[in-house]
Amino acid sequence: MHNHVFVISIDALSTEDLKELFAQPHCKELLEGFSGALKVHSPYPSFTYPCHATIMTGCYPDKTGIFHNTDYRTGKWNWYHEDIKRPTLIDIIRQKGLTSGCVCWPVMGGAPSDYLIAEIWAKNPGEDPTPIFDSVDSPLSKPIFEKHKHLLTWMTTPGFDLFATSCTADIIKLAKPDLLCTHLSYLDHQKHQLGTSPTGLSHAYVFIDECLGKILEATKEAGILEQTTFVLLGDHGQKDIHTLCNLNALLKERGYYHDAQDWQIFGYSCGCSSQIHIRNIDQQQAKEALVEIQKDYPMAIASVMDRKDFQVFHLDGPFSFVLEAGNGYAFGKKDSILFDDPSPQDFSMANHGYLSDTGPEPPFIVCNKKSLVLDQARMVDEAPTILSLLEIETEGMDGTVLPIC
Repeated sequence: MHNHVFVISIDALSTEDLKELFAQPHCKELLEGFSGALKVHSPYPSFTYPCHATIMTGCYPDKTGIFHNTDYRTGKWNWYHEDIKRPTLIDIIRQKGLTSGCVCWPVMGGAPSDYLIAEIWAKNPGEDPTPIFDSVDSPLSKPIFEKHKHLLTWMTTPGFDLFATSCTADIIKLAKPDLLCTHLSYLDHQKHQLGTSPTGLSHAYVFIDECLGKILEATKEAGILEQTTFVLLGDHGQKDIHTLCNLNALLKERGYYHDAQDWQIFGYSCGCSSQIHIRNIDQQQAKEALVEIQKDYPMAIASVMDRKDFQVFHLDGPFSFVLEAGNGYAFGKKDSILFDDPSPQDFSMANHGYLSDTGPEPPFIVCNKKSLVLDQARMVDEAPTILSLLEIETEGMDGTVLPIC
């Protein structure tokens, strides 16, 4: 009998969180032995949707086409599998005749998973989420969605994670899929609101452990625990933030930005970096303007990168420049004030989107009791490694199988 592989993505889980998480009872059971990498280089920007697209494909954003959570023109979220330009784990599993489940995983709406419940939400709080979920979920998952949709509180946590956990447990008991991928986002939201100190996040570690416990119990009930390999991973770390730099306000002060419709240079925040779009202005003139701002505010803006610079990090898109924030800074979204204090209300006490090796990084853990631990790996190596657990060879990926299995 082949193994089942259940992948749990704990959003914003970093190496620094592992000690606290390992102390929880269900994690102790899962992690009595493990292989993996303690620190994984996220793609740039280390943002949730680009990272999850990379985890799913083994490719960098210049190949996946997912370089931000949202579209800079409309603000709409990148919910849909059709926008990923490379085959995903779900596509590969289906081609091999195996079964899959996929629950609340970013950029997977409409994916060809047997049991797909997307990360998606209604336009407004309080609105019935059924129509938008029905538009992208698989037919087999409909009864499971209906059973647990009462747990949803729009796009907010912990409701979304309670929903994801309950759906995951039911899929395991009903279908015993070969591959199951589930995304939990509560830790990320709590860090945005409270900062990264483990002391202030004790409730989040307990909550995550309870979610993992429900998934572990469902695996036992399904009678497949001994045939199941759990993979726990994070997508990015987070840094504490003391100041928000509102780049468009700086551009407005110098006449390059007037409002969201009228601009020559426009900064689209990725948290601790910003993607810079230009129009009706010469490339060199735009770069000179950005470099001048960086010189005036060197603590807030660490670097100005043009295309040849950021392509080194396998990043590409419809933007001309990328700005990296200084330590303790993130890029805000206001255009009326140059600098601002972070606040829990706008989820800015900690943030990500930075060059991965300039801050906390996520781990990649395979619960296989082999105790082969690497200090460092790349996120593009995770997809081929996950497939290797199912004895599937890969090609066309940027990553390679990690020597941990």
